[in-house]
Amino acid sequence: MIAQSATIVTLTTLMASSQGIGFNKYVSSGNEADLHMEDFLEYYADDPETKVVAAYIEGVRKGRRFIDASREVTKNKPFVVLKGGKTEAGAAAASSHTGALSGADMIFDAMCVQTGIMRVSDHLEMIDLIKAFLLLPRPMGKKVGIVSAQGGMGVLMADACVKYGLEIPKLTEGSINELNTFLPYFWSHRNPIDVTAGFMGDLSALTKSLEVLLRQEDIHSVVCLPQVWSPLFSTISAQISDEMQDLFKSISVEMMEWMEETIINDFIKLKNKYGKPVIAIGTFTQSGSKSNRLLEENGIPVYETPDQVARVMSKMVEYAEYLRGKDI
Repeated sequence: MIAQSATIVTLTTLMASSQGIGFNKYVSSGNEADLHMEDFLEYYADDPETKVVAAYIEGVRKGRRFIDASREVTKNKPFVVLKGGKTEAGAAAASSHTGALSGADMIFDAMCVQTGIMRVSDHLEMIDLIKAFLLLPRPMGKKVGIVSAQGGMGVLMADACVKYGLEIPKLTEGSINELNTFLPYFWSHRNPIDVTAGFMGDLSALTKSLEVLLRQEDIHSVVCLPQVWSPLFSTISAQISDEMQDLFKSISVEMMEWMEETIINDFIKLKNKYGKPVIAIGTFTQSGSKSNRLLEENGIPVYETPDQVARVMSKMVEYAEYLRGKDI
């Protein structure tokens, strides 16, 4: 990572590392009296240990060189940029901070499109996107399958996908017929697949539904909402009476962890089998639960909200389309 702010680069790398995201090199370039942003970009473009490049930028002094360096990066690696000084007030602050001339934001936006830069709005979105690029294979298109045992979250996920320009394809007749063989008659019969509360009586229903989506050819990525409830139960257990805590922990948390491990191991096998991007929405992801760690250690990133998921997926699709347009 390279940043024209020591605070931004430090906060971002520390927060990312708490999610298991490693930075092997990061630089605060400051007011760039000697070495410039472009020098570091040219280095990162050729560095075999760098998989994703990220930058916080307040201003670009050498426009043509920055464009050329950015294109060298994006040929082989995602380049995620947070731009400061988008507004008149922000540009004035940038000028006094590093002496940078921010320039028209519309021009910078157009440059990002032309060079394949993935622009984000804050450092948290940057971390989300870096994680996705590190863990997920490149999507082959923008069509998303959704499977959940939580009907409302499935609805919100569909809304978020459309909001960010993704598509929710219809299930094929073959997919529907297969789902009818193991889901209750009142399941949603459409994408998103709502396996309903009947899932609690058949833990394999969620996994089998995930495989149906992964097998359907016109679905390019899948969002799953696994029942990762143990962080929630752990939080609740800390707030109940002392008399109830032992009973609560022995029954609820242990049962949830067993269910989660069974489902997650099946998810991982399917992800490896089909090679499509699989993303999970979890609860209390900031707690660093064992289940969430297991998913991410095996290439399934976990986010807390549908908006986070749809946003990173849309950026991944955007980068994949850029590369296809360049025949890279």
